[in-house]
Amino acid sequence: FRSKRFLRCKKDCSLIFVHISNLEFLSNNFGIRVLAQLRTEMAISIRRQVGNRNAFYIDRGRFVIICEKDTQEKVEQVAHRVNRFLNHTWKVGGVLAETSVGTCIIHLPEAASNMGEIYHFFDCMVQEKIADKNHFFREEDMMVSSIRRREEVDMAIERAIENHS
Repeated sequence: FRSKRFLRCKKDCSLIFVHISNLEFLSNNFGIRVLAQLRTEMAISIRRQVGNRNAFYIDRGRFVIICEKDTQEKVEQVAHRVNRFLNHTWKVGGVLAETSVGTCIIHLPEAASNMGEIYHFFDCMVQEKIADKNHFFREEDMMVSSIRRREEVDMAIERAIENHS
């Protein structure tokens, strides 16, 4: 998913971000080996749930599903299905691990125009802690403009401090 060509080739599409929000808890309680097995099982399950769409593991318990030719309604159906399917107790490595998974849909190019903005949007989703168990939301639910406006204010303050204004 790191390809910069993606945005040039795929003008209009939707991305479904999936985030394991209790990743740290799972890691601390069950260890890295169980966590790696859980990620593998979840990746296999996501692939089964999304049909012919591209799905990728990004990092730190984050996945992305690319919906290129789906209607907005179909994208939401896929996101809800993935969310419902992943939020349960998994038997992995001899232990039962309950996952807490959030999903978010963003539409390109409206929400992001480059890969940096896409990753930034996903980071905001995680930082705002709105990707908690059973949560499903769209980019407009995050108030993208509010996040961007807050960042612009933060940058202006940093510039003023640097310039001693």
